Formats: sequence, structure tokens, C-alpha cells
Amino acid sequence: MWVMLRAWGPWAKLTVMFGSNVKIRSGLLLAAMLAGGVGVAPAAATAAGSKKKDEGAKARSMALVKVEIKLESGDIVRNKGELVEWDEDATVVFDGAGHSHAVQVHVHKNDDKGKRLAVKMGYSRDSNPVIAPFAYETAAKKREIIHSDGGLALAITIIPKKVKPQEKPRRDDSIEGPDDPNDPLGGI
Repeated sequence: MWVMLRAWGPWAKLTVMFGSNVKIRSGLLLAAMLAGGVGVAPAAATAAGSKKKDEGAKARSMALVKVEIKLESGDIVRNKGELVEWDEDATVVFDGAGHSHAVQVHVHKNDDKGKRLAVKMGYSRDSNPVIAPFAYETAAKKREIIHSDGGLALAITIIPKKVKPQEKPRRDDSIEGPDDPNDPLGGI
């Protein structure tokens, strides 16, 4: 297939040859559509491909920490899950059953993919330590249950997550000048 553009007078003719005997002739509109489409489509495809790569580069790995606590009274409290950074001390704080719960965690990936984890954790309720900080190793996504004296049980699940950074919402509280330059209060 080959394309030939012949221009003379007010109209331009575009001849597209398919094989040996087939010709399609059209006006300037078809020529503009084909020429524009050829120039735009590869650029759009390239832009779409680079956008996916940029989004992937922006995503970062974090640990999603989910905590469930069975209190001595039998009540069970859960948090929705909180994202924490790898290799940093963090505290997961939530309220439930009339108490304030705080689980101190430090999560380290033992391998590149984050399938094996080293965890250091402690638990306090209403600012009183209940479980002293201790370390253990686990697999990602595995629900580990820690039992304590008196019927307390704490389950913790750590899930590696790819997280896209959230854009800060634009604030629309800008101060605009008065509509009437002679009105010092701006119509207030």
C-alpha cells in the first residue's frame, strides 16, 4: 500500500493504492484525517505507555497491618488496617469496647518480595502496657495469634501493598479581589 497526495487548485486529491488495480480517491478531508491520524495515533500510544510506566514508578511498597483483639471480657475489636512504612517504628491506634488500643510494630522484609517478615510488636490498652515488646518471624498475609494470660488474644496480619501516592487536594479558598474597584469591602 502506498499513499500519494496530489494538490492543485482548491482541492487536494489523495490517492491510496492497494495492490495493482485498486485506487481510492478522496478530497482534502480524507487526506487531513489520514495524515492527522498517522501523526496522532503513535504519539497517543506512546504517551499512554509512558503514563503506565510513570504510575508504576510512583507506587511504593508499604505494609498493611490489621489487628484483631479478643479482650478478657470476650469482646472482639478490630481495626480496618493501617499502612506503615517498612523498617520504621509505627503505632496502630484504634478505639473499641470502651478502650483505646495501641499496637507498636516494626516490620522488616527478610526477602526482596516481602514474603518473609521479621516483626517486633507490643500492645498497650488505655496507655498501660499489656504485652511487652517482643520479636517474631512470620510469612506475609499469615494471621499470627498471640495469647496472653487472663484470656487476652491478639491477632495480627501483615500484608505487603503497593500504594500510589495520593495527590493533595487543591484548596479553593483563594482570596479574590473586589468586583468593584471603588468598593473597599468588595461587596461584603
